[in-house]
Amino acid sequence: MKHLVLALLVTLPLSAQQQKAPPQRGAGGWWGDLFRASTVALEEVVQQPETWRGRRLSFVVQVQRRGRVRDPFHTRFEESAYISLRCWSESAPLWVRAAYEDVFEHLFLRRGSEVARSMSAAPEYSRWLVTGVVAEVVKGEPWIEAKRARRLKTELDEPSLVNIVKGFLLRDLKRWDAAASAFHAADGATLPQHVRAMIVREEAKALAQGGKKTLAVARLRAAMELIGEDAEARALLARLGGRAGGAPGPDGPRPDPPAPEGGAGGADGNR
Repeated sequence: MKHLVLALLVTLPLSAQQQKAPPQRGAGGWWGDLFRASTVALEEVVQQPETWRGRRLSFVVQVQRRGRVRDPFHTRFEESAYISLRCWSESAPLWVRAAYEDVFEHLFLRRGSEVARSMSAAPEYSRWLVTGVVAEVVKGEPWIEAKRARRLKTELDEPSLVNIVKGFLLRDLKRWDAAASAFHAADGATLPQHVRAMIVREEAKALAQGGKKTLAVARLRAAMELIGEDAEARALLARLGGRAGGAPGPDGPRPDPPAPEGGAGGADGNR
C-alpha cells in the first residue's frame, strides 16, 4: 500500500496558509516561560532552531517510522542510548509529494524511558502531542529529546490518503464526478478536523464543477454541522449561493448528501 501512496503522490503548490511565516511567541520577560513548555508548530522550531535551543516545548507530530541515530561525534544522541523517530509536522499535507518527502529526522527517545515505551512502536501516520527539549542544534537543525508524549484520537490513515491523492489527480484531469467520489471516500470520523474540512471543500468544488451545485451546497452544509466551523468552507458555501444552516439557497431545496463509501462521522474528538 505504501508504494501505491508514493506512486500516486502529486506535486501541488502549498497553500498560502502553509507557506506563511510561523506565529510569533508572546512577549514578556526572558524568565516568563523558563520552566513552562511553549506550544509551538514544529515548522517554527525547524526554521528558528537557535531561538528554541534549551527550551522546553510541546508540538504535534505525525509519525513516519523509526530512523537511525547519526553523527554521534557531535551530539550526545548515541544509538546505544536513544531511539530516533522520523516524523512530519501536524499540518504537513501528506498528499503533496514535497510535504510527504519533507521528513523531520531528529526526534529522539531515551531508551528505557516511558516516552520510548509509548512511541517506539508508534504506527505510521499516528499523531502525538510531544513535549521535549531542543537539546542540540546540529548543522542548523534542531535535535529534540522527547520527554513525554500522548497519542491523539484522530489521525490520517493510508486508505484516506490514497483517496485524497486520487481525488487531486482526477480533479486535474477534470474528471469531476470521479474526483468528488474519491474525496467522499476519503472522509471519515477518525481523521483530524482540518483534513476533513479540506476533503469536504474539494469534494464540493468537484461537484460544483461537474454541474451539481445543489449537491455541493448540501455536502458543505452537512459537513459543517458535523465537523464544526470552517472559514474556507463557509466562504465556498457563499460563493456557491448557499448559506450555512437555515433556509436553502437559490438552487432550491436541500437534498440528501450522497451515500458515503467512507462517510462523515462525528467531530474530531481530540484536536
